Parts: sequence; structure tokens; C-alpha cells
Amino acid sequence: VAIAVFGLNSGAYISEIMRSGIQSVDDGQMEGGRSVGLSFSTTMMRIVIPQAIKNILPTLGNEFIALIKETSVVSFVGALDLYV
Repeated sequence: VAIAVFGLNSGAYISEIMRSGIQSVDDGQMEGGRSVGLSFSTTMMRIVIPQAIKNILPTLGNEFIALIKETSVVSFVGALDLYV
């Protein structure tokens, strides 16, 4: 139960971290890549994503630390407490 709960919770936060990191890159970068003839996926992989990684990594590290701290609480909660 704990693995499913923490997986879903952390997955939601990570998806928001990725979305905000990609949106933090200026729209002109995508326009510039498309204007020189690159496809959408090539523009994302070669231009936008590398710039977004610098914004994503610190927040992703913080999420990992928070996940480690939250999972330590599970060791104190017994299975009986989860089902009652």
C-alpha cells in the first residue's frame, strides 16, 4: 500500500516538475528550432530539454530527499494501522 501511495504521490510531483521545467524555457527557442526546419521532437530533444534540465535537476533532487524522508515514516506505521 505504501509503495503505491508514495509512487503515485511522487509521480504527480515529478510530472509537475518536468512540465514547469519545460515551460521555463523561452518560447523563442522552440520557434527558432522550428524555423530552421527541425521537427517538434528534434527541437524538444536537442534544444528545449537540455535547457530545461538545469531548472529540473535541483527540484528533482529536493523531491528525492522528501521521498526518502516520507518513506521513513512508513517503518513506524504498522500494517494494522493502515487497514483499521
